[in-house]
Amino acid sequence: DMGMNYLSLSIRDVSSLLKQKTISSLELCNAALKRQNAVAKLHPFITHTPDLARESALHSQKRYDRGEQNLPLDGIPVAVKDNFCTSGIPTTCGSVMLQNYIPTYSATVVRRLQKAGAVIVGKTNLDEFGMGSGTTDSTFGPSKNIYRSGVEYNFLHPSREYDNILSRIPSTALENGDWYVTGGSSGGSALAVASGTTFFHQKNHYTGAHIYLARALGSDTGGSVRNPSSYCGVVGLKPSYGLVSRFGLISLVNSLDVPGLFGRYVDDVATMLSVVSGLDPQDSTSVSSDLQNLKLPENPSLDGLIIGIPREYHWPGMSKEIVDEWTKVADLMEDSGAQVRRLISEDFSKVWASGVNLLLTPVTLSTAIRYSEFQNLDNRTQTATQDICTQAANMAGVPAVSIPVSLNTEGLPVSLQLIGQWGKDPAMLSAAKWVEQNVKFPRINILE
Repeated sequence: DMGMNYLSLSIRDVSSLLKQKTISSLELCNAALKRQNAVAKLHPFITHTPDLARESALHSQKRYDRGEQNLPLDGIPVAVKDNFCTSGIPTTCGSVMLQNYIPTYSATVVRRLQKAGAVIVGKTNLDEFGMGSGTTDSTFGPSKNIYRSGVEYNFLHPSREYDNILSRIPSTALENGDWYVTGGSSGGSALAVASGTTFFHQKNHYTGAHIYLARALGSDTGGSVRNPSSYCGVVGLKPSYGLVSRFGLISLVNSLDVPGLFGRYVDDVATMLSVVSGLDPQDSTSVSSDLQNLKLPENPSLDGLIIGIPREYHWPGMSKEIVDEWTKVADLMEDSGAQVRRLISEDFSKVWASGVNLLLTPVTLSTAIRYSEFQNLDNRTQTATQDICTQAANMAGVPAVSIPVSLNTEGLPVSLQLIGQWGKDPAMLSAAKWVEQNVKFPRINILE
């Protein structure tokens, strides 16, 4: 099925194919809806919106037929975390209390995505009211990580030398029906992107990120975009506080919550950010920004950048594979023109004042853990442990992005985080794109 092959491309690549009429918006939409069914047992979504999606895709197709090519997300399948209000579509927050709540208005970010031509294929699963780090506490059942889930996939990788390594990496289902958690609370979103059901997902950022679509919208309070993205092998962005409107986001901690973005590639989250950012009269904390034309350089450079490696992020209990990747990527950056400084980052403003541009840190203490192990820890301990690396950026309102850098011997993604100065999201994303281009993370490709 030709549509399926396009679900693992970047937004930019798929947009070119839509413009060239190699694939139509409706074919792409149907491929995404079909993929949803293929991974339904992993439970990325609470609500599917196939009729709305097909209707939007038809409108998109007509625009392409008329030669209109100016909408940045025209025809691109997107998922929205189920704590963003969507007019006429249930918005449950993963709670039985809201299972019949159908808002009469849409969140600003949702309206902006639709105005940019995006095709909303569904609302993704989350921990109830976003309180959790596993997406295991949803009234509607847990989201399960696609890695080692029994869904068949292989790896997309540009270089031959990886072939023999990848051939040894396990992709078979775990024994005894066990599964890996997606991270939380936006596990459904990260899962949707990882499994190719959408191109990105938007979520409010509390503690994690998920993978299911090619793109998704989430939210981040303590790390809920970055934690799931790290477990699911996708890119998770928590923008600077105020860049993206929170109007219509049912929030966990008002002062910390930020809409977050998931994508397969750094360019995808940059494209989404350009669409959803900007002043919103309905959110007094939002600021105006000039990100509407944000385009990252084709080949970003690290020349002249000063990268800080905060010692205090080396927590007791952090897995060796994460520490090793952290060192490896820091060395790679240093070899390519960046200055690398070891430091203590307790006070971000002092760090920036000393000339440091970005911090490179782990995202989580370990790769995704098995559900059997996760449920032995009470949720508070779990969230506290998993948020250790992501919470500080929320407290300070600065931007942070999680980037997958390698697969471990269990076949699970290992990710690192870049933290930038407030409002310097583009510079941070350029550096993230440099990392992405240089580590060549093997993304999964679902086989159907």
